Amino acid sequence: MALNVMKGLKHQGYTICCIINGWNDGVFKEMLQGEGIDHHEIKIGSIYLRKPHWTLDTLIHYPIALYRFFRINQNFKPDVLFHYSYRTFLMLYPALPGCRNYFHVHEHYRGWVYRNLAFPLLRKKVYCFATCSEYIRDTLIASGIESGKVTAIHNGIEIRKTNHHRVPGKIFQIGIAGQIIPRKGHRVLIEALGLLISEENKFILNIYGNGDDDYINELKSRIGELKLTKRILWHGFLKDTHQIYSMLDLVVVPTVDEEPFGLTALEPAQYKIPVVVSNVGGLKEIVTDGYNGYYFMNNNSRDLAEKIKLFLEDPNSSLNMGENHYNLALKKFTSDQMIRQFVNLLKT
Repeated sequence: MALNVMKGLKHQGYTICCIINGWNDGVFKEMLQGEGIDHHEIKIGSIYLRKPHWTLDTLIHYPIALYRFFRINQNFKPDVLFHYSYRTFLMLYPALPGCRNYFHVHEHYRGWVYRNLAFPLLRKKVYCFATCSEYIRDTLIASGIESGKVTAIHNGIEIRKTNHHRVPGKIFQIGIAGQIIPRKGHRVLIEALGLLISEENKFILNIYGNGDDDYINELKSRIGELKLTKRILWHGFLKDTHQIYSMLDLVVVPTVDEEPFGLTALEPAQYKIPVVVSNVGGLKEIVTDGYNGYYFMNNNSRDLAEKIKLFLEDPNSSLNMGENHYNLALKKFTSDQMIRQFVNLLKT
């Protein structure tokens, strides 16, 4: 999302300079190079209580990191600085220039540490907090950030106008995409499908993504107990979203904790696929219940089963809701709209 913002602002005529962490796998660096965005690497870490060797590495590189940051700002002379991590913001605090600082927030910031240590410093230096959802905006305000300093700008994706039409086949194709970890709710979905297994309900669950091997084996064991093995396909990680969504009739996002926004609920809109999501966090800002999908009660497999059953009983309803999902995304959640809001924000 940071890359999308930089690309969009560059297209609008802004001159961009990006500072990335020197400890990286090279992927983001290659993406920046591909977009022709000027960038510099600085080994700026943080204080890690549970990983003292990381902290030691941070402290060793800290003086030169501050110096390099200072020199980059001297040469570039930014009018605005965007930040994407409170950790690096605090580490660079002594060297921050006098320009406006914007914090683009994509995470939860709760608890004593944030409220009593991080936020007092953030308040002094941050001109505006741009949050990825109204939900995150509200959590920041509840944590003590002044409401006048917080603006919600929904994440946007590239959505092209299309005449693409899906036609559900004899076997209804359900998908879940993302990291295979407990908080993403794969087990809730599997339990729900276990309640729907019958000759009348013909479906396949397609699982996309990688994760912890122990957790995946645990899921496979439960799948076997529910006699769902033949109804589940494991695809692993696929970078190409077309490979993921082009053959699906429904996408389920059963996240069990409060999702800051939820791109996995928005991406299916490009392919006119409806979604069923847990009723937590920013997911409810993407889905209008009964219009482009359904909510289900968080961590409630029985309620999720009831929502999926609505599609299994009337597969063609996925066509209407999928069309609605596409139109809603085109109206509210495009990259162009996101960039326009950032441009307006920078002008205030």
